[in-house]
Amino acid sequence: MATIAREKNGTVRIWFVDAGGKRKGVRIGKASEEYAELFKGKLEDLVTATITNTSPRPELAHRTTHLF
Repeated sequence: MATIAREKNGTVRIWFVDAGGKRKGVRIGKASEEYAELFKGKLEDLVTATITNTSPRPELAHRTTHLF
């Protein structure tokens, strides 16, 4: 499970726990709530694939290229 946090300057950071159990954060810059939620969902899917040692769903990889 990931968490969205907004810093005072408006920067958005996504906090998550990686496959090794360490808490990590990814800054995505100033972003809308909708974009942050979308990014969070994709990040959770990628972490799940890593933990379960499986490939990410093909549609995740395809849609990620259109995210940025």
